[in-house]
Amino acid sequence: MKLCLIIVFNHRFDKNLPFLRKYYGDKFAEIRFLIPFADDLEEREPDVISVHFSSYLYQGFFGEARRQLRQIACDGFVVVGDDLLLNPSLNQESLHQSMGLGLDEAYTKSLASLYDAPLSWSRTRTTYRALFADGLEWHRLLPEREEAIERSRRYGITHRPLGLRNLSPLWSKNGISSMGTAVAWFAERQHPRHLFSLYTHVIPYPLFYGYSDFLILPKSDWDKFALYCEATAAMQLFVEAAIPLAMVLACKRVQTELEYGELFDAPHPKRRMRLRGVELQWQDSDRIDFENQYGLSLTRLIKDFPEDILYFHPVKLSKWKQDA
Repeated sequence: MKLCLIIVFNHRFDKNLPFLRKYYGDKFAEIRFLIPFADDLEEREPDVISVHFSSYLYQGFFGEARRQLRQIACDGFVVVGDDLLLNPSLNQESLHQSMGLGLDEAYTKSLASLYDAPLSWSRTRTTYRALFADGLEWHRLLPEREEAIERSRRYGITHRPLGLRNLSPLWSKNGISSMGTAVAWFAERQHPRHLFSLYTHVIPYPLFYGYSDFLILPKSDWDKFALYCEATAAMQLFVEAAIPLAMVLACKRVQTELEYGELFDAPHPKRRMRLRGVELQWQDSDRIDFENQYGLSLTRLIKDFPEDILYFHPVKLSKWKQDA
């Protein structure tokens, strides 16, 4: 098994490159760094690919680098954020077996319908707006709506127009913001007619809600996946909706850590894999406890990395002692 590791930088942190090269260098046959607006670095460093999208649209990185990455001799791609630390026991020989993946299967943390996500999500309105953007005939770039719906059904996922289920209770933490989003949206008048069950019984196009800092893609699915990523970036579809959509449309089969249909940021989502990724950004207290547990020492973290943890994210290397 020969895998290429793609490390995605949302912003330029050139100082992290030496550690990442050392940490992953003997684990994967090839490594490529996708770094925004790093043309000067690309000229000096053969493993760097300069890309030119914002961090909110970093799926565009894959589209822009599609042809260069396609030329790499490998069986598949593993994608990680530069602030995600993969379990040190995992490498290209053990990764698929440890996760229970077939060689032709893709992986992302979760697949769920965006139409089931709460309206309190901060990117809700801007994400749906991509479906109504002017200046791009995106329908010509993605599969037909019916095909996308059928592909969703493979995972038991249905997409229903937005309704009361998307509103958080007013007395809850997100109640006011959820109601505020709904009120602001209805003030626009046009878009709600295509999205809310009050007006329609059909959705304009399937959309997903996912977590995209760790992905696995077979080489055979890469080109189509990256092409759909490029199209959704042109639509300005927010990355956490764009990447799971591109995977569903492009990949023969997508496996997930969570049960299909589970929202990745739900309080206690149901899991379907032994290895689990740990996200530390939802509660500051979780991140602080984690950093205190290992004393911000990468040596301690790598030495004592729990065997049932797939990754920790984020691990901000600028804060940790890079003594590994």
